[in-house]
Amino acid sequence: MIQDSRNELTLIVYDSPTPPRYFRVNKKILKFILFILGIFVILSITGAILVAPYIKKLQSKQGVSKQIQQQLKELENEVIYLKKEKMALIEKNAALKVVQVENQPPKAPEVVTSVKNEQELNGQKAQTSTLPKPEDLLDYFKRPQLAKSLISQNIAQIQRVHFKVESDKAVLKFNLANGDTMAKLRGYIFVTQFSSNSVKFYPHIELTENNFTIDYHLGESFTVSRFRPTEAIFDLPEQDRQIFYKIIVFTREGDLLIEEYHGPFSAN
Repeated sequence: MIQDSRNELTLIVYDSPTPPRYFRVNKKILKFILFILGIFVILSITGAILVAPYIKKLQSKQGVSKQIQQQLKELENEVIYLKKEKMALIEKNAALKVVQVENQPPKAPEVVTSVKNEQELNGQKAQTSTLPKPEDLLDYFKRPQLAKSLISQNIAQIQRVHFKVESDKAVLKFNLANGDTMAKLRGYIFVTQFSSNSVKFYPHIELTENNFTIDYHLGESFTVSRFRPTEAIFDLPEQDRQIFYKIIVFTREGDLLIEEYHGPFSAN
């Protein structure tokens, strides 16, 4: 029962069979308690709204920090692996040089001298006669004797080939991507530019200075988890403006992953 003329709120509780009981509550106290509860609820909601972005920001920073730590750990492992690979390649290269020296037949000085003199006399004609043909290019690479071709396994692919001429330079861009396997790939990339009177390599290699042989580990080193962009830049040929390219990719062990032709492209 509520009496509006008084400052108290009377509550009667019937709990049969016990006699009824009643309670008196001061209206001012009740209003004060309800007012305090209302303010507390409003402050709680406001605080939650204001604090929520800060909590999300902290969670985002923690996630980024964990990602950076994971990437640093992967890079450290990669550095360790590359150091081991470098030492293994140095040892393998030294062993191959020893075998090559032991199996190398005696040289004939007079023949070498005559060839050298002929090249000096004939100039460009002698140089062009020694240029590798596209179909024989793989024979110029020096690889381990047990190296094999893995092209049929489709371990790696060349994607999004794009050619352009920029500031008197020929630029060939492409992506090296995983093929049928998602395992991380490591190896070396070579790009060769052919025209009717010139052959140029990326990375830059002088065949005459290397006895017309190319060590397979002199290519551009790569590590591929999904895909890796590559940009090969060449000087434009002086005469023939029709050029095409051959892309060769080896594993760290010297196995052949890719051997592809692209072109011809017009440099005009």
